[in-house]
Amino acid sequence: PRQDARIAWITAPNREVAELIGSGLVEGKLAACVSTIPGVQSTYRWRGKLEHDEEILLMVKTQASLIPKIIAFVEEKHPYDSPEVITTKIEEGRQEYLDWVRENTVGEEGEEKQ
Repeated sequence: PRQDARIAWITAPNREVAELIGSGLVEGKLAACVSTIPGVQSTYRWRGKLEHDEEILLMVKTQASLIPKIIAFVEEKHPYDSPEVITTKIEEGRQEYLDWVRENTVGEEGEEKQ
């Protein structure tokens, strides 16, 4: 079967924001699961200045069709001016798990997959 599963990566400044985003995505069926990875050290340039921050990384298991809605949700809830939301295609995986991801998210038509 065609594989539409995706992982979205989102950074958060603290546990409160990470929980708000993770819970909201799962409750809204935009993600089947959000894994929270604390203690990520990020180095980046922001407004011409080199920054070093500890962040929390969210690994979001979802479907390709939901990425625009995930981005919109993060933009609404996230305190950063330019929150990180990047995605990658899941090329392969345990089919039962990938089916579970599909069954626990809302598809393109706006209805739950059965």
